[in-house]
Amino acid sequence: MDVTIKGNTYTLKYSFRALMIYENITQKNFSPQGLSDVITFFYSVVVASSRDNNLRFDDFIDWIDDNPSSLSEFSNWLNDVYKHQMEISNIKEDEKADKGDDEKN
Repeated sequence: MDVTIKGNTYTLKYSFRALMIYENITQKNFSPQGLSDVITFFYSVVVASSRDNNLRFDDFIDWIDDNPSSLSEFSNWLNDVYKHQMEISNIKEDEKADKGDDEKN
């Protein structure tokens, strides 16, 4: 998913960097539960997706106010990321199980 904020385009990436930024901002473990947590995580993903980023949180909130549909787009993107991770995890578990069956034979 790409977002353009203040003339800068960001290709969003789900990463440990984003999780760490979120935890540094909120001073709590990653577990977004309310609107402010989701917006903060969205901001964290945007910031983590660009090393040369100087996007201020206030500018991000202004952008959210002007682009309210971006929250549902982010939510859909995040759900797709989670689904993909689950699929990969299931494939790896299946491969481990198959490998274990081969070793038994």
